[in-house]
Amino acid sequence: MRVPSIEEAATPPERMAELQCTESALFWLERHIERGTTHLWRCPAGDMTKAHCLSNEESVGSRVNQYGGGSHVPLNEGAAWVCQSDQSLRYWHDPDSNGTDPKTQIWYTPEHGSLGGLCADPLRQRIVAVEERSVEGTHQRLIAINRSTQQVLAEGADFYGAPAISPSGALMAWVEWSLPFMPWQRSRLKLAAITSDGSLNVTDSFDFGAAVSQPTFTADNTLVVMSDHAGWWQPWRVTESSLHCLSGASCDHITTPWQLGERQHAWGNQGGLCLRVEQGAARLYRIISTQSEPVALESGRVVSLAQASHGQYVLAQSQASTTQLIKLGKHGEPYEVLRGAAPIANPPQPETLSTPLGDGGQSVQGFLYSARQAASAAQNAPAPMIMRVHGGPTSACYPVYDPLIHYWVAQGFNVVDINPRGSGNFGRDYRQALHKQWGVLDTEDVETLADALIAQGRICPRRCFIRGQSAGGFTVLNALAHSRRFLAGTSLYGVTDAVSLAQQTHRFESGYLDWLIGDEAQKQRRSPMHTLAQSAHHVNVLMIQGELDRVVVPEQTHRLARQLEKGGGRAEVLIFDNESHGMQNPQNRMAMIQQELAFYRTLSS
Repeated sequence: MRVPSIEEAATPPERMAELQCTESALFWLERHIERGTTHLWRCPAGDMTKAHCLSNEESVGSRVNQYGGGSHVPLNEGAAWVCQSDQSLRYWHDPDSNGTDPKTQIWYTPEHGSLGGLCADPLRQRIVAVEERSVEGTHQRLIAINRSTQQVLAEGADFYGAPAISPSGALMAWVEWSLPFMPWQRSRLKLAAITSDGSLNVTDSFDFGAAVSQPTFTADNTLVVMSDHAGWWQPWRVTESSLHCLSGASCDHITTPWQLGERQHAWGNQGGLCLRVEQGAARLYRIISTQSEPVALESGRVVSLAQASHGQYVLAQSQASTTQLIKLGKHGEPYEVLRGAAPIANPPQPETLSTPLGDGGQSVQGFLYSARQAASAAQNAPAPMIMRVHGGPTSACYPVYDPLIHYWVAQGFNVVDINPRGSGNFGRDYRQALHKQWGVLDTEDVETLADALIAQGRICPRRCFIRGQSAGGFTVLNALAHSRRFLAGTSLYGVTDAVSLAQQTHRFESGYLDWLIGDEAQKQRRSPMHTLAQSAHHVNVLMIQGELDRVVVPEQTHRLARQLEKGGGRAEVLIFDNESHGMQNPQNRMAMIQQELAFYRTLSS
């Protein structure tokens, strides 16, 4: 088994996103790792020899809801995107359309605001966008933009997302929701006729008492939307009188909508293309009438997909590859990798884990990457474990190639990726299980899964480590406080003080902590600042974050470190002055990996 270098381990596996296409070209976003910038790329009808960057030195990205998304849109004769620095809408004209030199124009710059969720309205030569304004308080609205004018289409709701226009140009659908809900808790579907002056006449409003996401239209102007009112994110055809489920499979068909502009299903007149997440792994299916068939593509993670007459395309990760741009084959034919790294030879093979939780019928989910797969691993004793907890807490981990996992395995560690209760991809009930229980059920789950693996003789009981980022860091710190199961943990920009976070968080998540934890007294009791102070045993923690972090401010991290050391524990702090809430710079990530490895080896020697 080839051992990845630390440089490879420090490279984020997600480099491409937001795939879209027209009848003439493909468009996607690609991250320049060394520069820390994101750029818009185009290639004519999948011909990668002609792929080129449209945004030049400008970084592309929306700041709506802080998580962005929907930051570019293809047009008949060009493309538009949101400039990261000033949130202006930039328009690029295709030189092939008239033989002139390509030109980039600024169509619109929001005043004290951000743009995202872009959608083309080709009939009226304009772009629909979600605009977030911070003038006289933060609020959102749907607007239409062209070269000379801006028109407000909808306002009054707290949040907007996923605008979609029918091929005829006569109809528009979107999603909206109101505080205190998040879009995956409860949201509404709106359908409107577009009038002669470009304004909207709302004809239908659907509130299923659950969540809707990613509305789209088929070629014959039929509306299809993902809804979880039946317990799973499933595709539903919407008519005036009824809803018809297009896939009765009891699994999620999209991922949790943290960002705008996500596209994980597409429909034509004869059927559709969508994913199914089964046992934590996503697989693509073609649906024709009432029949479905799997696409000849490895399961793993589906980032986004798109289709046109020249083909069906997907951004995906598998057990053997980081993100690839793939053209699907027809009906069992092989697929073609258009862009992205070649598959890894002999990657670590994940084992799917499922451990029952009490009498409720639920099980905690995860994936095990065994150190026994490494040639250098000892065979006579169970290896130490690093358990990884994702953020969100409604995000998810997938059985896909991550060079950092491969690196840990080569260093002799079993790596366990866990999807505790609250994670996406396992149905509405599993996702909603953390209501008032964050800091309780998630900590129980990491302990339950670790104990099960110890009982099976799979991991060394004396050398169990745990690491998590953001919301996952909150789980890590609480697990260390409540249990002696873990020898040490690493918190990457993890939540330390829920009270302070609730006071300073952005509007998008302003009601989320109340739902996850409860009132201020509960937030204080669940915060690692409190739980670690009350711990009856010494705790060993490595805390890593950026100096520019406005979610978990560095002072909170330093205060927690002083508190732990005063109590006799061990606390190491690693702060990077050029990072915010996340670790993007490869040099910083290398330093992080080196210190984390030294931290674990020192404690386990």
